[in-house]
Amino acid sequence: MSEPRTPILLRLADVTPRPVSWLWPGRIPLGKLTVLDGDPGLGKSTLSLDLAARVSRGARMPDGTPGVSGGVLLLSAEDAADDTIVPRLRAAGAEITWIAQVPAVTSIDGNNPPVLPLDTPALTQAISDLGAPVRLVVIDPLVAFLSEGVNSWRDQDVRRALHGLACFAETTGAAVLVIRHLTKSNGTPALYRGGGSIGIIGAARAGLLVARDPEDPTRRVLAATKMNLAPEPPSLSFRLDVHDGQPRIAWGGESPHGADVLVSQPQDEEERHDAQDLRAFLREMLELVPRTQKEVIAACRAAGFDVSERTIRRARKAAGVTVQRQGFGPGSVVVWSLGTHSGHIPDIGDRDSEPSPMSGIGRYDAPPLPPEPPMEDPEPDPEGLFDPVLDEGDAWEP
Repeated sequence: MSEPRTPILLRLADVTPRPVSWLWPGRIPLGKLTVLDGDPGLGKSTLSLDLAARVSRGARMPDGTPGVSGGVLLLSAEDAADDTIVPRLRAAGAEITWIAQVPAVTSIDGNNPPVLPLDTPALTQAISDLGAPVRLVVIDPLVAFLSEGVNSWRDQDVRRALHGLACFAETTGAAVLVIRHLTKSNGTPALYRGGGSIGIIGAARAGLLVARDPEDPTRRVLAATKMNLAPEPPSLSFRLDVHDGQPRIAWGGESPHGADVLVSQPQDEEERHDAQDLRAFLREMLELVPRTQKEVIAACRAAGFDVSERTIRRARKAAGVTVQRQGFGPGSVVVWSLGTHSGHIPDIGDRDSEPSPMSGIGRYDAPPLPPEPPMEDPEPDPEGLFDPVLDEGDAWEP
């Protein structure tokens, strides 16, 4: 018979509140887990080395917010230190003295790569040996360092493993950035696209995503997938430049593309071009005046675009179109707008049914709209598109 387990009681009245400390304000907290997701080849590892270089010399973060100065610990299963990690750190301007890698730990079985959560005490010892306050620990990728007994797709296994890593982060005060690849389930919300159990992002206090910019395939976007400790930060764009033969990050400004839009982009090259054309069409159509959803769908169909609900919804979000329901009951209409118009979204009777000229895409003849019956439901669209394309969080205006 096992001994009884006794609780440890923490009276919250005895807790002294303190503010969250940040490695990168609003994006990567100190003493917590942050997950960085993205497809292979988009620059996740290079981005993590850019952050490591900034921490090593106390430089500002990419958005201009103050940085922190300290040591960096790297666990990398995919890149060699001599031909990849060190050259890229130097290209990023790192102070190499304050950055170390843990390629292996010593045990009775010899030297083996560290595994989690078993070797978190060894990582704590590595931080002590570095001789500088470590502010950032990068684990790239996470699944390569999980113990053999940890099934990365089993929620219970993952949460137990990451609990030890979260305690390590809290004890050391370091920001722990874990990197993982995306799954191929296109169309799933960004929060659920990372490989492995949902428990991985569940254990993290912040989540970030690197994805290709839908407007420019040579540009990348860093977007937030989760932020429990602050308002969700804006997305940032960047490019991968070459310096002394090594890739490095060249940061741009803010990007309008959120994480869900980024992961919903088509993978096929032809589909990507079609999606870009549809976004441009929507922006030009709505640039001068809002239009009803029926007008928009009819115009897209007349112009030869795919008007399936998924395609239209994805293009609407990527184009930055806002949706509002105007009116109440059977006579209400759904109105699309770019959000750049001042105040009033006109009723259908407030403006001509003839569309304004649109540069670059020519004119179209929208089919006449039948009058809405006063007391009956509007005739449903045969493809189910007009009733209505509203998402959770979209505005509803009575």
